[in-house]
This record gives sequence, C-alpha cells and structure tokens, in this order.
Amino acid sequence: MLGNIDYTKTQAVQLASEKIGKYEDGEQLWREVYHITFHEKNGNKIKVITVNDAGEFECLISSVEVFVVSRHLLPGVENDRMFKQIE
Repeated sequence: MLGNIDYTKTQAVQLASEKIGKYEDGEQLWREVYHITFHEKNGNKIKVITVNDAGEFECLISSVEVFVVSRHLLPGVENDRMFKQIE
C-alpha cells in the first residue's frame, strides 16, 4: 500500500491544537489533530485522522495515533466539503 502513494498530492489539514502541559525540561506540550488525505497512484484516496503530542521546538514527542476514515456519515454531502470549510 505505501509504495502506491503519490506523496506529491498528500494533503494535511490541522483540525485542532491544544496546550496540554509541559514536558520534563519545561518545554510547552501541544496535542495536535490532523486530517490527512493520501492519494494512491491508481486514483484512490486514503483518509486518516492523526493525533500526536508535540513540543514547541520538537515536532513529535509521542507516537502518532492513526485512525482510518472509512466513510463520511452525512449522505449527499460532497466528501471533501466539510474539510474545505475549515481550511
């Protein structure tokens, strides 16, 4: 699957970012949530939601939780319309 991804078309939209405390060295910690769309070379899309903790100076402090979005629950709504409204 990963070899089929056209990474030049990958889209990421930050949905949320919230301060959650401080790291051991005093650096501010943030929880970040992203909606990411990967495009396969055959035209299929793989949509995921990721959640991770990041620092002010380090991009990633925790492992990344990845949730695959199998479908949208609003029938009749264009798939990407909900996310375009928040970009």
